[in-house]
Amino acid sequence: MLCRDTPTAVFRSLVQAALTRQGVSATELGEFYLVTLLESLLRPSEPFMAQALGVRYLEALQAPLPVRERTLRRVGDTALALCGLFPESLERSLVGPDYYEDIGRHAYHALAALNSTSRHDHALAEVFGDLAQRFPVFSTVLAEVAYASIFPQECDVVGLYRRWRYAKSPAHTARLLASGLVPLAPSSTRH
Repeated sequence: MLCRDTPTAVFRSLVQAALTRQGVSATELGEFYLVTLLESLLRPSEPFMAQALGVRYLEALQAPLPVRERTLRRVGDTALALCGLFPESLERSLVGPDYYEDIGRHAYHALAALNSTSRHDHALAEVFGDLAQRFPVFSTVLAEVAYASIFPQECDVVGLYRRWRYAKSPAHTARLLASGLVPLAPSSTRH
């Protein structure tokens, strides 16, 4: 039997369930933005990571307005997707998840400012402002979608612990406890 659900409907139900499990509130437009972000990952596009995300961000700030908006959005969306869906890959990179979180926050903050002062919709400015302000929260929502539905077979305990260490969400804590592990943050003192 073929599934007649569209990717939009599937991702919408996954995002709504993740928001509920995480106890996160989002506007309808914010929820829709997360859904379209997940959908965009299904469509092939030109490679974006040829340059470091920070370089793309700095170039965007100097670009003409339409290019600036498009590039800032790609930077923010890429950072959010990396932090939410693929944080383990960031653990092995030269810079960690905090770097990508900062870049994503700055990109979304710049988009919020552009949309609130230009000809664009103020509702979209609110969505970008919310993404900037609560970036780790929305990254955890995407992680919840990934663990629950997209990559359930990739739910190894070490990866789950790394995600917990980054986001410290109640859902990750509950999963670790259900696995028989009590999550403890690493001590800051070194011997």
